[in-house]
Amino acid sequence: MIQRNNYTITVTSLMHVMGALFRFTGVSFVVFNLSYAKYFIYIMLFLSCIFSNTP
Repeated sequence: MIQRNNYTITVTSLMHVMGALFRFTGVSFVVFNLSYAKYFIYIMLFLSCIFSNTP
């Protein structure tokens, strides 16, 4: 339960940071989203593996 909470908090803070970055970059967010969506998904999967493996 604590792990899930920490993971949720981390993801939420990441979303806030990325949201600020995307708002700052504006149109390039669309380009990034179209071009690198699959890499972003891979990174999120990698991060979730790290978080689930930490004791």
